Amino acid sequence: MSNTSVEKPSFHVEDHLFSNPSGPRLCCHSASIFETQSKKLIVTWYAYESEETEAATLVVAQKSIDGRKWGAPKFVFTEPTSSLGNPCLYQEESGRLWLLYVTLKGNYWDSANICGIYSDDDGINWSSSQTICMDKGIMIRHNPIAFDANHALVPAYDESSGETILFKTGDPFSKWQEMYRFKNFPLFQPSLIRIDDQKLLIFFRPKTDPRLIWRSFSTDNGKNWGVPIKTALENPLSGLDITAYDDKVILLYNPTDESRWPLSINYSTNEGLTWRDPVTLEGADFEVSYPAIITGSDGKCHGVFTYNRRKIKYVSFDPEGLWV
Repeated sequence: MSNTSVEKPSFHVEDHLFSNPSGPRLCCHSASIFETQSKKLIVTWYAYESEETEAATLVVAQKSIDGRKWGAPKFVFTEPTSSLGNPCLYQEESGRLWLLYVTLKGNYWDSANICGIYSDDDGINWSSSQTICMDKGIMIRHNPIAFDANHALVPAYDESSGETILFKTGDPFSKWQEMYRFKNFPLFQPSLIRIDDQKLLIFFRPKTDPRLIWRSFSTDNGKNWGVPIKTALENPLSGLDITAYDDKVILLYNPTDESRWPLSINYSTNEGLTWRDPVTLEGADFEVSYPAIITGSDGKCHGVFTYNRRKIKYVSFDPEGLWV
């Protein structure tokens, strides 16, 4: 398996570029994407002027999955009292939609708390902010998944140690229980997917060398996990994300240990043990990083990523084009 990203002319991608709402905040980073129960796509990211840990705030853009146009991006908070980052989304069975994010209490991410707001009208209006995890320096990056009908499983990490932590949350986010910690492994920004009702798969980016993507799995709904193992996939100390599609795992990542470009797609038919050659999604020679990807109800994959720290790029594609 080669780490060199290749072109695949038969592979068609639709895309859209988001800019921040007008104002002094020109920079964009760390986008997430989610499909609601009503089949609406929501993209969220954080916007900042020049330093991402200073006066950053959250942006949301929305589109019905069968709609033609995205709505204009809007600030969630116009004048936040602290710098905000790493937004992600989760919806309860009741329909309540949560926007989770971190709030800096100091000058860097190791001072952050996890906060949240919710919407009962599919993301049109939002509640006031509340702190939902008081542990200092605990960060989130990717969307939680359902643990059962009453609980969520939140992939998180400790910014200081780099260790990944899985939290089981109830009511839905007022009660936090550390269910599993990957001790003594400097692996963070975990991406978590469900394979079946008991099997879960998690992928990590490294905090230090070796610059390789790691994986682990659970066969008891996240209570216990295998020892993380290295894949053969290189990583430039940057974000990645995975989604499940039928019996395959689809990965969005930078296929190099040197730079946050290009951005590529890859897939595995054996839950991440082996991979094909990466297919170029974005071949720019500037930063195209921190992807998020989901499989939509329309059978397409929908992804977002940082585009030169000035825009967020949305892409959609039929994954069947990867293996034909």
